[in-house]
Amino acid sequence: MATKADLRNRAMQEIRKLGVGAPASPEDAVDVDIRLDNINELLVVKNIATWGDDVTLMGKEAQEPFVILLAARIGPMFGLGRTDQEDIDKRAIGALRELRELSSMARSGEPVQAVYY
Repeated sequence: MATKADLRNRAMQEIRKLGVGAPASPEDAVDVDIRLDNINELLVVKNIATWGDDVTLMGKEAQEPFVILLAARIGPMFGLGRTDQEDIDKRAIGALRELRELSSMARSGEPVQAVYY
C-alpha cells in the first residue's frame, strides 16, 4: 500500500517538480497534501473511492490514476507550463474515467435495490 507521501511525491515527479527519490519540502508537502485530501474527499462523496477516507487503503490499480488527478490539480501551484498543464489535464480526464470503472467493478457484486413506480 502506498503512503500519502508516496502519492504526493509521485504526483510531483509527474509534473517534474521533484526528482526521483527526493523528498518534498515541508511547505510543498503541506500544500500538496491539502489537495490530495480534497481530491480523495471528492472521490468519496461521489462514491468512487472504494478505499474510503484512508488513501493508504487504496488498491495498487487505483494509485496511478489518482496520482494523475493530483498532478493535474497541483500543476498550476508549481507554475506548470500551459502545454504541459493541458496534457496533464487531458490525462486526468482518462484517469477519472479509470477510477470510475474500477469503482463500478468493485461494486458490481453488491445487491441493488430497485424502486418501481
